[in-house]
Amino acid sequence: IQSNLLSSSIRGTDIVGRWGGEEFLILCPNTTLEGTYKLAQNIRDNIQHHQFSVKKQITASFGVTVNQVDDTINSIIKRV
Repeated sequence: IQSNLLSSSIRGTDIVGRWGGEEFLILCPNTTLEGTYKLAQNIRDNIQHHQFSVKKQITASFGVTVNQVDDTINSIIKRV
């Protein structure tokens, strides 16, 4: 995925970073669970309709969650 495709799909307050080879995390401060679902769907649609240089369809899947009381980085990642 081109990094500008992700960065153009998020708000100025959101932070995107690579988590693994083909995995990314997007931190969305002050966002509800519904808001994260909408953002994920918007990014998925942008990826689906983007004209990549390879001649194959590229798709994406997402897991979303919101911060809960007593969360740790590990508990959030596990829940996602």
